[in-house]
Amino acid sequence: MSEEIKVTPAINSGISDMRSSAGGVPKTFAQTIDGDNQLDMAEEYNEIKQELDDLLTKFERVFQQHLQATEEAVESYMETDEQLAAQIGSGG
Repeated sequence: MSEEIKVTPAINSGISDMRSSAGGVPKTFAQTIDGDNQLDMAEEYNEIKQELDDLLTKFERVFQQHLQATEEAVESYMETDEQLAAQIGSGG
C-alpha cells in the first residue's frame, strides 16, 4: 500500500473554477421599495434587504479569503514535497 499523497494540477484548476464561480454570486438581494410608501412592511423589507446585502458582501469576502488560504496551503505543500523529494533523492 502506497502512502504517497499526490497533488495534481486539477487542484489549482478547481480553485480557479471556484474563484470564477464566486464572482458570479449576486452582491445584492433585491431592489429596495422606494417612494412615498408609508407601510411598515416596506420599511421592514428594506431593512431585511440591507442585512442580506451586507451578509452577501461578507460571504464573498470570507470565501475569497478561504480560497486564498487554500491556494497558499497547496503551494506550500507542493514546495515542501519538492524539497523533501530532493533531500531523499540526494541521500538525505
